[in-house]
This record gives sequence, C-alpha cells and structure tokens, in this order.
Amino acid sequence: MTRNTAEMSIFERLAEVRIQDWNRRQARGEVPAEPDAPLGTGETLETQLLADAIDLLERAAGARDAERARLVAEAEARELRLIVSLERQGLSLVAKRMEQEIARVHVRTGVVW
Repeated sequence: MTRNTAEMSIFERLAEVRIQDWNRRQARGEVPAEPDAPLGTGETLETQLLADAIDLLERAAGARDAERARLVAEAEARELRLIVSLERQGLSLVAKRMEQEIARVHVRTGVVW
C-alpha cells in the first residue's frame, strides 16, 4: 500500500500485515506460488480467487462446525492470495473493493473469521 501507516484504517493495516506475512511465508517456501487461472475459463486468476472465496463462504454458512472451519480457512486463504496478487500489481483500489465485496458476503451469510 502506498499510504503511510498513520493514514491507514484498521482494516487496511490488517490487510497490509497479512500481505507481508504471506510474502514472507512464500519467500521461505511455506506457501505455493500463485497458479495461473484454469485454462479455457476466460477468467483471470483474481476473478477466480474472488469467486472461490465467495463460494466457500456461502458453503460454510450451511456447514457444521469442523467443515465450516475448514471452508472458512480456505476462503481466507483465497482472499489473501487475491489481495496479495492485486497489491503486487499496484491495484490497491481494486484490492479494497474486492475486500469490501467479500465483507458483504460475510454479512449476508453470517460467516465470520
């Protein structure tokens, strides 16, 4: 993110910390490199990650405890990869809008991290 820490909201700070942590873990080989979007779909990786995160949250809304926790964790991982990818491309505004879209899904489904 290009703004200094004093100008950032708590959500922007949290996203920044999560992105930095993901970058560190990727550099250590703890998380895989980002795969390309599936061939033939006509979708970008970011579009697919957003759709996956939303789908996982919607499925989590109707799932039982253990399955719900697994689905929420997968959705969080997709969201983080999405935000990292967008930030790396310098698309902070798009990243923020995607985070807002996912937040609306959290509210709609009642699924929280």
